[in-house]
Amino acid sequence: MSPTILVIDDDESLLDLFRFVLEEEGFIVSTSKATLEEVADVEKINPGLIILDIRLGHRGDGLLFLQKLKNSIATSAIPIIICSAAADVVRGQEELLQQMGTPILHKPFDIEELISMVRVFVSPPPKV
Repeated sequence: MSPTILVIDDDESLLDLFRFVLEEEGFIVSTSKATLEEVADVEKINPGLIILDIRLGHRGDGLLFLQKLKNSIATSAIPIIICSAAADVVRGQEELLQQMGTPILHKPFDIEELISMVRVFVSPPPKV
């Protein structure tokens, strides 16, 4: 069975795009329009990868949630890709993101770039 990819972004059409592209590649996709309330909510989903918008709405909720995930023993090992159009915020946090081993996928992104970045962390099931 393929690992679940959790995508958290406040743009519904972008969540639909992620779901379509990643499911076509054989991944199971779970989406959320906002950060989940607790790290325990992520534990229940048990994702093999999280794709997270660093700025959800007009706040930096994504960055705060990233820090919560990395500080929790239960979720600290889950790879996370930051996907954001907020270049100013990403630049300001680039050193911290590098220390966390968190790659950045800048919006707008190329679909092939997304797929290759995801495949660094998780593999879809073999096609039969």
